[in-house]
Amino acid sequence: MSETTVRPGVLGQAALALADGFARVLLAKGIVTQDEYIRGFDLAISEWEGAADHPQQAEVLAALRKIYPEGH
Repeated sequence: MSETTVRPGVLGQAALALADGFARVLLAKGIVTQDEYIRGFDLAISEWEGAADHPQQAEVLAALRKIYPEGH
């Protein structure tokens, strides 16, 4: 059995993409509003900006900003 090395941040970025996909489904079904969807991003970014001691802060913030809804 071979061991595969995962680059730091890859799993976190995958989790963000999965969560964003789920949120988009909720948005499409009318379960959450566009404002709630954007607020979730804003809250996540705010919390990660304050997590200066977390070793993957920069990677998570970059990923959040990359998938942040356009036009906001």
